Amino acid sequence: MSKTNGDGPKYEMDPETLEKVNNLKRWMEQKRYSYSTIKTYLSFVKSFFGRTGIGWNALTKSQISDYSHKEFIVKKKSFSSQNQWINAIKLFIKVNKMEHIRLDDIERPFKERVLPNVLSQDEVKRLFQCTPNLKHQTLLMMIYSCGLRIGEALDLQWVDIRRKEGLIYIRRAKGRKDRRVPLSEKLVIQLERYYRMFRSKKYVFEGVKGGKYSRSSASQVLKRSADRAKIRRKITLHTLRHSFATHLTKKGINIQYIQEILGHNSPKTTMIYTHLGGRDIRNVGSPLDDMDL
Repeated sequence: MSKTNGDGPKYEMDPETLEKVNNLKRWMEQKRYSYSTIKTYLSFVKSFFGRTGIGWNALTKSQISDYSHKEFIVKKKSFSSQNQWINAIKLFIKVNKMEHIRLDDIERPFKERVLPNVLSQDEVKRLFQCTPNLKHQTLLMMIYSCGLRIGEALDLQWVDIRRKEGLIYIRRAKGRKDRRVPLSEKLVIQLERYYRMFRSKKYVFEGVKGGKYSRSSASQVLKRSADRAKIRRKITLHTLRHSFATHLTKKGINIQYIQEILGHNSPKTTMIYTHLGGRDIRNVGSPLDDMDL
């Protein structure tokens, strides 16, 4: 028996199965999957083979279904976790050309329809006003104003803020796709104040010792500000992105513009998807500009 390499728990499996797992890792790296996706998929696959003791060449559809039920249904794990596990094992089967298992026979759970937590514009305004630190306030404004994922906000560099164009360029976002989002005039003023005080170098938001600001620190910023603003329900940094999209929808902005700005690429909308020009995106504006700050 061989132990797996890499981060996380160590699972034992036979050498042939371990080699097939490494095939999956190499294939994903060649395809330039994100580090996070590679780590997650390998963790699911290693856990499956390590816990069950099944060899790769003895794998069957019923074993996959049984494990899926015991590990995710019985233990009441989330839909997203179960779905990622299925994605991971299906990719393992595909990469290793295991023709005896039909990929379309491996069923995934019905998708949950959970409404995202959304703040009102008054609550967003209170959140900003209850964030006394200028850097922290600017970070929250940036996420809301542009509808960014937290990773996109922390990856943002000064060279990608194009004031003359009225746009911010988001590089290598989810799916390794670049996109542009509108640059709010109020955010420009905020960024100028912030830069004069903090003088960050490469990244817009940097830690005390340089380098990108951390996700955990950003999450703590939101938690403290939400407490001060007396927002009692549970929210995350992603709540600001949901709120941005909801507030634009209420303004009557065309859903295709919002899809482009958020970087969504749902298969259901692929046929009607229209790539919008920078001029059109710039004219959308930001709900931040509607606030009296």
